[in-house]
Amino acid sequence: MTVPIEARRLLLEDLIEHCRIDDVDIATMFGSPAIRFRGRIACFLSHDAQLIVKLTRQDTLDLIAEGRAEPVVMGARTLKEWVTVPRLDDDRAAIELWAPHVVTALGYARANVS
Repeated sequence: MTVPIEARRLLLEDLIEHCRIDDVDIATMFGSPAIRFRGRIACFLSHDAQLIVKLTRQDTLDLIAEGRAEPVVMGARTLKEWVTVPRLDDDRAAIELWAPHVVTALGYARANVS
């Protein structure tokens, strides 16, 4: 089910506030709202409002092995550093689930800014 872009944007704004994140903005990736730090996308919400987040390869393998995330496939290619973390029916619960992954992704983005 496609979630309207404005609803996804508001959900990201709530996520940013919940995580007490500063120095980020909301951009667009693949037509979806995304959290960006100095030009680097850390995560975005898919059209069905699942969190797609960029982590390290090991983090992605661990989350997939634990059954807490799914690999991201674009065409025939599985992306190595991106995973999909499912959305829960309740927005607050989804934000709680996503928050640690977003904070981790932003930590990596900050560390890799030149």
